[in-house]
Amino acid sequence: MYGCLGLYDCLIVYGCLVLYVCLVVYGCLVLDVCPVVYSCLVVYGCLVVNGCIVVYGCLVVNGCLVVYGCLAVYSCLVFNGCLVVYGCLAVYSCLVVYGCLVVYGCLVVYVCLVVYGCLVVYGCLVVYDYLVVYGCLVVYGCLVVYGCLVVYDCLVVYDCLVVYGCLVVYGCLPVSTAA
Repeated sequence: MYGCLGLYDCLIVYGCLVLYVCLVVYGCLVLDVCPVVYSCLVVYGCLVVNGCIVVYGCLVVNGCLVVYGCLAVYSCLVFNGCLVVYGCLAVYSCLVVYGCLVVYGCLVVYVCLVVYGCLVVYGCLVVYDYLVVYGCLVVYGCLVVYGCLVVYDCLVVYDCLVVYGCLVVYGCLPVSTAA
């Protein structure tokens, strides 16, 4: 030792400064080639750590927030370009997915429910404008079809029975109540 300067092989100590080959320690600052440590800050090449913040190239980690390029993850929230996912909620441009609910523009799908503009489908129920289909029931304006029953305005057809205004036809027998 010479004063506060110590030389021992390649070790140099001067006050709070320590040099050992390429290792430099000065207080809480440590330099070893490309790593730098100052308090809670660590830099090694393109890797930077400061507390809970980690940066490596285009990767950033801050607590539960992770960013990699255009991909960001925060707890259950994920961003990737125009894609956003939060829990079971996903948004991509105009597409929204939440659990079993899907919305794309004017298209909505929820389990067996589909809505597209004026078109609604729920199970076997279809509604489009003034068209309604439910099982074997079809309603289109003043036209109603249910199984073999057809009603259109004043026209009713059921099996071999036809009713049109005051005209009734059953089988090949016409019966007119006009008389």
